[in-house]
Amino acid sequence: MKIIVFDDAANSIKSLERLNYRRPPSDKRDWKFHDFHKLIVKKTQELLEDRSKLFEVVRTYIYTGEYTPKVLGIFRKDCFNTITDMNELIKNEVQLLQKVEGMSGTNILKSEIRQHVNIVKTKFEQIRQSKFDAMDNQAAQAEQQKDFFKKVRESKFERRTTPLVNREGYIRQKGVDVKLATDLIKFAHSNAYDVAILMSGDSDLTESIKLVREQLGKIIILFAYLSPTGNTKYNTINNDLIELGDFFINANEFTEEEIQEISDAKPIDIPIILSNNN
Repeated sequence: MKIIVFDDAANSIKSLERLNYRRPPSDKRDWKFHDFHKLIVKKTQELLEDRSKLFEVVRTYIYTGEYTPKVLGIFRKDCFNTITDMNELIKNEVQLLQKVEGMSGTNILKSEIRQHVNIVKTKFEQIRQSKFDAMDNQAAQAEQQKDFFKKVRESKFERRTTPLVNREGYIRQKGVDVKLATDLIKFAHSNAYDVAILMSGDSDLTESIKLVREQLGKIIILFAYLSPTGNTKYNTINNDLIELGDFFINANEFTEEEIQEISDAKPIDIPIILSNNN
């Protein structure tokens, strides 16, 4: 049986990170991308062992939004515009504080005005700082993505990307689900696979899954994280989507042995304590 893996990287990474939520700080895990995929393929073969003994992974496609100089430039420009606005507002609050100090009136009234102005000024300062932090964070994520793409190449997986976009002050994915759905149908029509391992929880894939299963006879294996408590806040898949697949592999049901197999211990940041002792 021919297998193609369709991996919405943001969703599969989020599913794995859910496993770190329940682990103590000293035992957080760094995920080994290639070994994680090997485990999912192994589980798929076990689920289908009564249908075939021969399996071939034809291709693994990794779907993700990609950082570009354009989107980072637009994001930085928007952040600097907000920072400029906050600087002006902070300046106004400082001037207002100075006026308050020169006011005549009771000390109680001046104290209440001063307190209110300081609260407003602090809020503006927090917004300003959040924009500096956001720029640093996005720059760091762009560098991390380069490392991730290197791992994808080393694993001989194929990258399927769409440019990230700046929307309402945030950098977001756009078009990844459409690209994945298109490939799912296209490769099914060309009979490139018998089994699709679908690492996504996007309900936008509903019609595509129905088509390849019901009309083209393909087997769909879904992978995501489903909370053991029923708290949908932590799920990385729509419940209705699970019902559409032939099988569902739940990250939450990984054994400790499997978690160790697909991860390394995450380094712990140990603070440096300076001593006055010679």
